[in-house]
Amino acid sequence: MNLDTGLALASAILLAPLVVLLIFRRVAGELPVFVAYQGYSLLACAAGAAVSFYAPDIYLHHWVLTMTVDTLFDLCVIAELGRNLLRYNRSSDDPADSPAFAVVLFLLFAQLGWQFAGFSVSPSRLIDRLAWIQGQATAILELAAFLALVVWSAVKKMRWPDRELRIATGMGVWAFVAFCVLLLRKDGFIGLEYQWISRLTAIVCLFVILYWLYYFWTVSQPVTNVLLAGERRDHARRASLSATNGRSR
Repeated sequence: MNLDTGLALASAILLAPLVVLLIFRRVAGELPVFVAYQGYSLLACAAGAAVSFYAPDIYLHHWVLTMTVDTLFDLCVIAELGRNLLRYNRSSDDPADSPAFAVVLFLLFAQLGWQFAGFSVSPSRLIDRLAWIQGQATAILELAAFLALVVWSAVKKMRWPDRELRIATGMGVWAFVAFCVLLLRKDGFIGLEYQWISRLTAIVCLFVILYWLYYFWTVSQPVTNVLLAGERRDHARRASLSATNGRSR
């Protein structure tokens, strides 16, 4: 068993109970994309372990395909977290509430990441080029999406529900590590002697999955209707304003 097979198999073993916990905690009602993402990751890791063990020659093809879908899922989860933040805080009609503001931040951070990382294409084989481009694009786009969400919520002074905060923290950690790995590889840390650097993101992902497992296992009750707190505050505020206006008349 090689290192890629071991990491993929370990991820699948940890993701299986996480998916079960997410279903048991009924998280899909408010975070369906996140739950679907973990389910997809479980299948992708299990398939990756099988491909790496039985057909290592096409493992890179499998990696490029699954990471492309993985990146799309990651961006959709970030958007889902942003939607839940708006619902939880019941923000006003401020222009900064608009998704367009968050999109502008995302494009800005992506452009800065592209310039800072020095996007390049160096390997000779087509599949190696695709894998290299995919790795760079994934690291830059995922970190840009996370930073856009953080800055957008900070500008609006939004409160974070504990569940969304735990999920965003995990995604932010592995996005930051993936970007650091990209910078190291760009500076020449490539080859068998540096293979642990290439696998560092996968290793950190294992710890992120453990972090989420611990949270969803130890939470005292099913994590449902978290967003109702924001809606209740909004209804109470409206009722208070209506009562105040009635008395002033």
